[in-house]
Formats: sequence, C-alpha cells, structure tokens
Amino acid sequence: MAWHNRVMKQTAYIFDVDGVLNNLQVYETDQRIIAHMADLLDNDTFVAINTGRGYVWVEENVVQPIRRKVRNDTSLSRLFVSTEMGGLGVEFVNGEERKIHSAFSITDEQVAQVRQVFDEHPEYADRVGWYPKESMATLDKTSTASLDDFHPVQHILHQILEGMFKGQHIKITDSTDAIDVHAPEAGKWAGAQLIYEWLRRTTDIEHDRFICFGDSLPDYQMARFFAAQSHDTTFVFTGLNFEKKLDPNIRLVKTSQPYHEGTYEYLQAHPSRR
Repeated sequence: MAWHNRVMKQTAYIFDVDGVLNNLQVYETDQRIIAHMADLLDNDTFVAINTGRGYVWVEENVVQPIRRKVRNDTSLSRLFVSTEMGGLGVEFVNGEERKIHSAFSITDEQVAQVRQVFDEHPEYADRVGWYPKESMATLDKTSTASLDDFHPVQHILHQILEGMFKGQHIKITDSTDAIDVHAPEAGKWAGAQLIYEWLRRTTDIEHDRFICFGDSLPDYQMARFFAAQSHDTTFVFTGLNFEKKLDPNIRLVKTSQPYHEGTYEYLQAHPSRR
C-alpha cells in the first residue's frame, strides 16, 4: 500500500545534531544512535535531521554512516535532512539525494559577499574560518583560537557585514563561536516546516506523533511547530538546563544523561512505535 494512503498512526523522529547525536567536546556521531536510526528507517519509520550545520558535514558524519547501516537504499526514502537552519533540505529518491533550496535560503550572491569579506581580511585567518554552506554563510572560530581572541574579531566582522547588508532581507547572528548570515525566518522552526512539508508529500500525517530531540532552547522551536499543527508531540531534552515556560501541548522528557548519552538512553527505553 502506498504511504500516502495509510491512515494508521506513525511516529516521526526528529533529531538535532550537536548535543544530540554527539557531545559538545568531540564532534563525532555516536554510532549506537546511527544504528538505531537505521533500524527505524528499515522498520518503516520516518526520521529527520534538523540542524544549522552545513550539508557537507552532515552527509559525511550522519547520512553516509546511516547508508552503511540500512539494509537497502530504499529505506533512505524515509529519511529527510534539514540543514543550514532550514535553508537547505535533502531527501532521497531511489537512494539518490535530492537537494531543495527553500524560501529560508539566502542567494548565492549574498553568500559570495560574505566570502569576499572573509577573503579581504587575511589578518584574521588565525582566528576566523570559512564554513562551507549553500543556503547561508558562516564564519566560525578556528580550532586553535581562544574565545577571548575570537570575540573582538567577531565584533569587527559583524559590523562590516551589518553595513554591507543594510536594508536587505538578511539577519546576522552571533553565537559563542560563529557569525551566521541567514534569512530572518531561518531556524529550527523553519527546518521543522520543511520536514512537515516533506512528510505531507510522502505519507498521511493526519494523526502522526512527533518525537523531537534537542539540547537547547532553540531546538524547542521544532517541537512547538509540530504541536502547533495539533499533533502529539514529545520533546526529549538532552541538554544541561531547560528554563522556559512550557507549552502545555508538548510532553517534555529530560534525560538523566546529557547529550548523545541521553539520546541513546531514551531510544533504548522507548522502542519504536508505528
């Protein structure tokens, strides 16, 4: 029976990457979780990634390991990857990836403008690096620089970019170790919207359940999106502190272990529901 004709309840699993599939010190995905994700896909369960990372990294560290674990490539048709804060989506048709640039993407010209700023300031190359992305632009702290050395340069580059994009539909966001240039609407809510649209094309989601994994307050936005569509939603929090007024329509689970250990803990304790 075709997926879009099914009326049974299904559970879709949505994963952030950093702090969920890996820890925040060693950026290597937990292969136990990768194996569990492959099992979900092989058992007709829909799985999605929702991350601000670029697809090049996600493809190498998440998609390829999953591809090696699934029993056949047809299982990948139940996998969707939303990267770059919802600017780029990737689905898999007959085992082949298909990229989707969304409305949350900035233009190639705007990405090139950020790259030009980076290239014009080689004096900062020891503290700032270029992170390859397609639908947004990121300048991040080099691995050898301290935060104290990075932050003054971050401020200077932020001011240059603000002047360059003044009056344009662009947002420039500073995080602890990066500068992101993106569409104002981009973020975890936007990524969740891409995932939802993908599911509507591939399966009947009228009564779906959504289990979202995240380690930060921005990750809570994806759970809020699915709850806003009146779906049964659980947010599995793997971070250290969660201080936010809770949405009464979202079931909150705080794992006893942090980061990837918490994700694995939850998956082991809650077998897949279909």
